[in-house]
Amino acid sequence: MKFQIGWTQNKKFKAHHVIKELSHRKEKIDSIYFAPSSPLIPSARNSGYNRQAEINLYNDLNEFSEEGFNLNILFNGLCYGGEIHSENTFSLILDTIGFYRERFNITDATFIDCNHAIACRKNFPSIRRNASINMFIRDLSSYNSASKVFNVINIDRMVNYNIEFLKKCKEDNPGTELKLLVNEACINGCLLRALHFAHLSHSNGKFNGNCYKRYKNNSICELLSSQMVMPQYLKFYEGFVDTIKISRRDRILSEAPEDYINVIKAYMDGNLNSPVIDLACCGGLYQYIAQEIKSEDPLMKIKCKDIPEEHFFKKTTCIQNCYDCNYCFTLGTSLLRK
Repeated sequence: MKFQIGWTQNKKFKAHHVIKELSHRKEKIDSIYFAPSSPLIPSARNSGYNRQAEINLYNDLNEFSEEGFNLNILFNGLCYGGEIHSENTFSLILDTIGFYRERFNITDATFIDCNHAIACRKNFPSIRRNASINMFIRDLSSYNSASKVFNVINIDRMVNYNIEFLKKCKEDNPGTELKLLVNEACINGCLLRALHFAHLSHSNGKFNGNCYKRYKNNSICELLSSQMVMPQYLKFYEGFVDTIKISRRDRILSEAPEDYINVIKAYMDGNLNSPVIDLACCGGLYQYIAQEIKSEDPLMKIKCKDIPEEHFFKKTTCIQNCYDCNYCFTLGTSLLRK
């Protein structure tokens, strides 16, 4: 099982911070994923484009390449609009891959669209094609179809705990790598999820979703009922999940390098002393933490090791009907009282 790590520009977090901590764990790193610095390509990571950010990104990618890290370039913005299959879009994507591949150690590319991936296969056959989590692949028919185009499939997070389904995907498509996003803590049943992703593709401004209010009303219950996979649960995915993806998109709100490094270590090294809330990736959760929570709040003190394995097994049979089930609420309340 290897790990895929997200890379987003900010003022204090530079490539050398990752290289310093992970160079001796290089064999565990599948790739580092990033968005190309083009305002013409929808992505949740380049909406704040400027020339200096572009220069900084090139410097970081050069450092990663020199250290031998594989790089995964993202074309996974959810909103290309009417231009998604235009000749200009295909040319832009292929030219961008060629530009970065000539300069950096690009081994993978992630796509939102099968046709873009097919064009990549034709023009850059050695590059591994990753199906984006934004394709919402969550049933066997979709997975089997995607496996004909993609080398790697990032399954929809809503089936993270459907163990039998994940095993069946791997059994039917042994040559396709199965990837799992583990630390996204977005709420279940979010009606604005697709709209939020489209918004992220074109803006770095505030999105008024309902996750902030939900976390404010019952933070620990929302966290436990989300599709976030705790570090100690990774052992249950051995043998059929190939790659663990660690998100950082929303962690851009924190500029401290050690914050994201601690998330990576928690999953790679199994550090169960990490506070659960420090690992979770969700914009609404961060907004709630920034506006509502003090450092002495009991929620900040709940560590991974405090979550019983019973929680995992409950999640594997969960039908996401939280209104009729009190398990996460009861568990969360007991953890807050400790």
